[in-house]
Amino acid sequence: TEGEKGNKDSVAPKTALSTHEEIFLKWLETKNIAKHSLEIKYFPTVGTNTLHRGLTSTVDKKRGDLLLEIPSSLFMSKLSASRSKIGKVLDMLVDVVGEKVVLALHTLYEKFQPDSEWRQYLDIMPSINDLNHMLFWSEQDIALLQCPEEWQCPIIARVRKQKNKVAKLFNELKPIMSEFFKPEEFTYENFAWAYAI
Repeated sequence: TEGEKGNKDSVAPKTALSTHEEIFLKWLETKNIAKHSLEIKYFPTVGTNTLHRGLTSTVDKKRGDLLLEIPSSLFMSKLSASRSKIGKVLDMLVDVVGEKVVLALHTLYEKFQPDSEWRQYLDIMPSINDLNHMLFWSEQDIALLQCPEEWQCPIIARVRKQKNKVAKLFNELKPIMSEFFKPEEFTYENFAWAYAI
């Protein structure tokens, strides 16, 4: 029955994998990534009907057991950004905007490259609608944070500060990035997605 201890299906309901997830798993095999008895599963979010993707082990593991091993050659990193087609401009920007922004630009650029070496990984990343990140909160969403006085709720100031920071970065980067992105690719929403991911 539901809620019974030890019933794995009540904890992680079976949900069919998407085509992109199946392709991603096959891609991992081509990269010689050992599965270590892991599989993709969807887990319920407490208090909602929403499911979120995660990994689960098909066998019992104990503390210290290896769960997953990924070679550094598959990392999207400052190094891979530097080696990318837009690496020269990203190298010039890293000291000005920081590594997080460079990684966001690298991720966004690769997302729009059909032949990206990370295509299978990028295709399973959450969409803007799936993120529920504060960068996408409206003023109505922020108002739901129910504080008697705004100064009593530091999260409101934090959300607005973060949104303003990312909007300012986007506006400063837009002229530079116009050489590497089509106008419909380098939008605030896409940049904020890459920053949040």
